[in-house]
Amino acid sequence: MNGDEQMLAAANDLRATISDLLEVHHSDRIILAPGILVALRVLFSHLQIERIALTSEEYYGVEHFPGATVRAASCDALFDPLLTGDFEAVLASPASWRGTRQPVAELFDSIRKTLGKGAPLLVADYAHAGSIGFPSADALGADIICGDLEKWILPPDWNTRVAFLWFRTQRLFRTADEAFRPFFLATKASDVSMLARWVEPADVLAVSRGLEFLGVTPDQLRARHRADMRLARELASSVEPARIPETSILWFEEGELDGETLEELEKMGLVWRLPGRGLRVLCRSDVVAGARAHRKISSLP
Repeated sequence: MNGDEQMLAAANDLRATISDLLEVHHSDRIILAPGILVALRVLFSHLQIERIALTSEEYYGVEHFPGATVRAASCDALFDPLLTGDFEAVLASPASWRGTRQPVAELFDSIRKTLGKGAPLLVADYAHAGSIGFPSADALGADIICGDLEKWILPPDWNTRVAFLWFRTQRLFRTADEAFRPFFLATKASDVSMLARWVEPADVLAVSRGLEFLGVTPDQLRARHRADMRLARELASSVEPARIPETSILWFEEGELDGETLEELEKMGLVWRLPGRGLRVLCRSDVVAGARAHRKISSLP
């Protein structure tokens, strides 16, 4: 097997694994990309989507889609068809960057029922869906699911850049495929002689092998999510006894979390700081358990 064939095989194995984790049958409808945002921008440009609605809790804002008319509104506000009917795409995450749970499936179902054939393209950002228990693609009811594997499946210290798009219908995938087929490893195209570099082949190979080594399954991930939520409740109650987290993402204001605990979590790569505005903790029980196995940790609950 030559280098190109090896990479194509690894990319196809990765698509199959993502398909299994999303619990869908069409791994051939998965497009690989070097990042979620770059994939969305290529897709929206190809589909000539110029009006985009986002929830106000998204990881992206107006500045991430230059040239488009972008509006951010609360998830509740997007249930209003007078608002969403003015847009060509709606992007929503089931878990916000601060750990708020958002009713994305209910939102998308409402939009379809009220707008019918006039409904915008419905895109679910799966990047932090691990914090609500790794729902299946069908459970979210999106036309397109975008995501990556770094935050909730692979170890947090992996610096790979592999994202994906999954398309609910073959018709929509075929339209998108026209934009991504010229990129090496993006789709299942077999002729690589004239394809442009896109996703880093070494990253695809590393992620494919890493997932094979971890042997993750939907049931295994959901079992871990239950442990993640126990950890989230322990950490949250250490700051505020009555606090009950909605997801396994916790948001703390500066100074709320004691310094020793914060230091340990930062060493594990589970903390993201927003300068002057607080910090986010990903409650990954597997990472904490691994750290405990290798060194003494006394400050965590």
